[in-house]
Amino acid sequence: RLKNGLWMGRVTIGRKEDGKLNRKSLYGNTRAEVSTKMIALQNEVQTGNYISEEMTLKQWLKTWLKEYKAINLKPRTYDVYETQVNHNIIPDIGHLVLKDMKQQDLQRFYNKKYNNGKGLSGSTIRKIHNIINSALNKAVDNELMRKNVAKNVQLPKLIKPQVKAFTLKEQNSFFEAAKEYRLYNAFVVNVDTGLRSGELLALTWKDIDLDNGLLTVNKNIMSVKNRDENAQMKNKLIVQD
Repeated sequence: RLKNGLWMGRVTIGRKEDGKLNRKSLYGNTRAEVSTKMIALQNEVQTGNYISEEMTLKQWLKTWLKEYKAINLKPRTYDVYETQVNHNIIPDIGHLVLKDMKQQDLQRFYNKKYNNGKGLSGSTIRKIHNIINSALNKAVDNELMRKNVAKNVQLPKLIKPQVKAFTLKEQNSFFEAAKEYRLYNAFVVNVDTGLRSGELLALTWKDIDLDNGLLTVNKNIMSVKNRDENAQMKNKLIVQD
């Protein structure tokens, strides 16, 4: 028993690189509480299930992005992953230690972000969950945690937004106003075809057959983060077929 009233127990979990015994200290309000923790830890050590690595979710997500996702994600998709990790995940739960994470930690996190429909949308919550779930699967593979606690959490329902198309009157009003802009022709093509902006802006004269009235969509232009350390521009444009 310590001077502050708490109880402490130590369990030997192996040896350090220098050969000295590696002991882990456990604390609790009562002797029985510490004893229960010691028995559980000893069982983990004896069965080979003890994980000594104290890596946080923030540290692992940074590693996971760099080592596992950068090599197989398209630049734009990687940017989306990185943005979600840095802005929506790490600030809230990045401090959690992987091996100590519980399903309830993630459930509370998702509930807080969704905030009964007043926060992030259900589709965004699911995108965040897909990132966390994939990262934790790889953490399990690397023996940084015993199981993926992201499985079986309850996610908010998807609510499809109502899409309202222009009426003919609204379309004509839009075209009239758009005449004042240099991209007027692009606006007309966009309304008539429904192309995504990246597809529209990637068009060249080779893609347009005026004689037969055909337009071929075969590439996409997008803005991605410029990862060149010497670059002055924050973003750069790339074209993908």
